[in-house]
Amino acid sequence: MFISRHMVINVYKGLATLVLGVTISTASASNEDLVWEIIDASGMVESMEIAQTEGLKAAIAPIAQQLEPLGECGDPVLKALESDVASLMTAFTDKTLLEATAKIYAEKFSEDELRAMLDFYKSPIGKKLKAMAPDLALAGVEAGQKAMMDVMPTFQSKIQATMVRVGAEAQQCMAAKG
Repeated sequence: MFISRHMVINVYKGLATLVLGVTISTASASNEDLVWEIIDASGMVESMEIAQTEGLKAAIAPIAQQLEPLGECGDPVLKALESDVASLMTAFTDKTLLEATAKIYAEKFSEDELRAMLDFYKSPIGKKLKAMAPDLALAGVEAGQKAMMDVMPTFQSKIQATMVRVGAEAQQCMAAKG
């Protein structure tokens, strides 16, 4: 069988692509391992858990207010709701968000940059930041809730005005078609 120079070059190209692909895959896996170390060292999980707990309280607060007239009879409803919503939030936080974060960091930062981040989180100030992460997360949630409460009246009136305006337009549209 005759082997042309073109065929040999293609074989070398194929091998180079295979080797490069393995190298890139290994680098990406290495970066993801570093990212998981950063997630652990940074206190990100603890911060997310606090944000999740406080977010759950904030999400259920309006329903809890509506259940107040029921007294202790409303407690089972509130507890079931808290449990159901918490399980959804836990699944979201634990799996989806952390895995997405790890993937994004692994893609956006070089190995050297990730190592520098990890070095920071292993430093005294990085350890202090990790220790403070839960308090900072709680303060962030509280600030976010306050900001939302401050704008809620304006937000609600804007939604109502938009619904009235657009709702009337939708009714006119339906009447024209019907």
